[in-house]
Amino acid sequence: MYRSILATALVAAAANMPASAQQFDNNKAVAAYSFSSISPVLQAIGATSQNAQAEDGTGYMRVTAPNGFGFNIALAACEGPAQQNCKGMAMAAIWNDDNKFTAQQIAANIQQFNLRYRFTSAGLRPDGKPYIQRYAIADFGTNQGNIRAEIEAFIAIGSIFHSEALGNG
Repeated sequence: MYRSILATALVAAAANMPASAQQFDNNKAVAAYSFSSISPVLQAIGATSQNAQAEDGTGYMRVTAPNGFGFNIALAACEGPAQQNCKGMAMAAIWNDDNKFTAQQIAANIQQFNLRYRFTSAGLRPDGKPYIQRYAIADFGTNQGNIRAEIEAFIAIGSIFHSEALGNG
């Protein structure tokens, strides 16, 4: 009885999901990164995104996580200018000057942050703006569940960086 109630609830929930969110499956194989392979993952976690283009014409995604954390996703290690068969996904966030700590405190905090969280890279850009980045690879493919884990880890660590390194908690 409980199984039939649960099954009915799951079917009803799936019927109300957007079609692309229904396509998300942790085990679904992904041969290489692309915006079309990343989009269902973003929708499944409740993030919004829009495609954008850098000055050099390279495409990227502007993403807003459910908690309001904003970052960009760019494809890397791709074949040709059309960004095909991409083996890398680069996530990055850059902050403006709305930080509570001084530039010297932020620099020291970033140094400590990098020691504690070695799976990301944080620093200061030449213009003094703090950033955090994470790079994920899929040399031999991956699945949507791994993409989800990478993105959720970046959202979590970006929120920690925002609080610990920049004093905006």
